[in-house]
Amino acid sequence: MIKYLKILNDKAQISNHPPAGGLIFEILFFMFYLILKELFYALTGALAIFIIMEIFWPGIVLAYININWVLIFWLVIGIVILITNSKWQITIIK
Repeated sequence: MIKYLKILNDKAQISNHPPAGGLIFEILFFMFYLILKELFYALTGALAIFIIMEIFWPGIVLAYININWVLIFWLVIGIVILITNSKWQITIIK
């Protein structure tokens, strides 16, 4: 009996029925979505740390890093996550 991998609710499940959209596409899309989410979390933490450091020690971060590029990258990733989440109806239940 052939088993198929089904990705639903941020978890991989094994099913007896083949997926409608193709297994490779679902796995690649799910991996892309997870990587974007983790990158978004990392950039959120980095921005928070940079802002806190700038509050306590003015000029310590801005002397070395241009935060504008980090903020733009953070916003673009956030928008892509929102679009993919609404387009593909990915619901995360933990």
